[in-house]
Amino acid sequence: MKVSLVVCLLLASALAVTAIPSPKSFCGVSGTTLGGWTVVEGVNSTDVVSGSYTYEELMGMAVEEWEATSGNTLPCTDPLFTPEIVCSQVVAGVNYKIYFTAECEDAAPVDFEAAIFVPLYSNPAGTEPQITSVKKVKGTSRRLLF
Repeated sequence: MKVSLVVCLLLASALAVTAIPSPKSFCGVSGTTLGGWTVVEGVNSTDVVSGSYTYEELMGMAVEEWEATSGNTLPCTDPLFTPEIVCSQVVAGVNYKIYFTAECEDAAPVDFEAAIFVPLYSNPAGTEPQITSVKKVKGTSRRLLF
């Protein structure tokens, strides 16, 4: 009886975890739409994106923005960033949606969703990436699910 209760509790807690969304649902991809979002496959933190920025730098900028606007902070100053899902949309530059994990040693990983605009080099308004939104989300890193 006790064993089945423990098994039931374990199953219930496993089902209560919010999993990472599928790449297509996160990106809003529904077929081939001109000007729409595209899932970017095989992304590493150190890959260079539009301009001269790496995904790691974009994720770091997003966390800095989150810390500045939310009043919260990560438990470390040098987290390891892992892009879980990346989407891009070509506009007058590139819009990015990034679902990523920030990990600090001796702390639980934190998942974020960020929208970032990287303008063209020739943009008179500047070429610095603009964090258009960032939020901490309830999720679980794929490394924990599989």
